[in-house]
Amino acid sequence: MRFAAHLGVPRAKKSEPEAARRRDGRHCPVCLAVLPRLAGQSGAARRCLQCGAQPVAGPRCKSCGGEAVWEGPTMAGCASCGHHGSRVAVMAGHRWLAGSENE
Repeated sequence: MRFAAHLGVPRAKKSEPEAARRRDGRHCPVCLAVLPRLAGQSGAARRCLQCGAQPVAGPRCKSCGGEAVWEGPTMAGCASCGHHGSRVAVMAGHRWLAGSENE
């Protein structure tokens, strides 16, 4: 904790911006919960225990076009740009959303 010199009271350190935490690989891009560490390995788990989100292959982010999209039961988030929200809002434009297999 830092101290405000003129007040003598502790001042909270500024936390990381929300979008930066969604991209850092240590937090879930959907709910921002801290991802558990894998025992005996250096990386974080590839599934969020809090919201059930996990990375999916195929869909791209509507905002940045990246493939680092995590999908939960109702929400989704992009680990590339930090875009998050409903699955429809994050992955709009894909065939499964349109309901047509001909596109």
